[in-house]
Amino acid sequence: MGIAHLSRASLEDPKLFDHIRAAVEESALRPGQLHIEITEAAAKEYLGQVRALGVKLKTIGCRLVLDDFGHGSAYQYLQQLPVDMVKVAPGLIQDLATQKDNQTSVKSLTMVAHDLGIKVAAKFVEDAAVIDVLRGLNVDYAQGFAIGRPMESIEQLRSMNSA
Repeated sequence: MGIAHLSRASLEDPKLFDHIRAAVEESALRPGQLHIEITEAAAKEYLGQVRALGVKLKTIGCRLVLDDFGHGSAYQYLQQLPVDMVKVAPGLIQDLATQKDNQTSVKSLTMVAHDLGIKVAAKFVEDAAVIDVLRGLNVDYAQGFAIGRPMESIEQLRSMNSA
């Protein structure tokens, strides 16, 4: 799986989609393997551009991932974006094993995302106790030191059940 992070500046580039399409055509990635990430804050700021880009990305088999999800009032515009996955903000994950309020927030975020057909990933998963809580909250993916050393991939929680 390939991951590309979009900055606010890249969203202002009128040829952004053309660059992404060219990269996809030149690569050996199959449809669905390239994930384009944008932070919730940037998506909110550039809502129109992100919406249009997301629709175009789907035509070439790319996935759109909303990163740092949960920092703002994302619920109100999440339905407006063609997002395939959200990555929950690290502040909600770091003390997840001991903070019931954070568990409630992540559960709520996950339920809303799943109802919209969107996968959920947790960032900065640092210990096994958090992995157990994430499984109980039906979070789809985890990323962090509890999974492995730094790399640009997301591991599926369900596959960890068999390990």
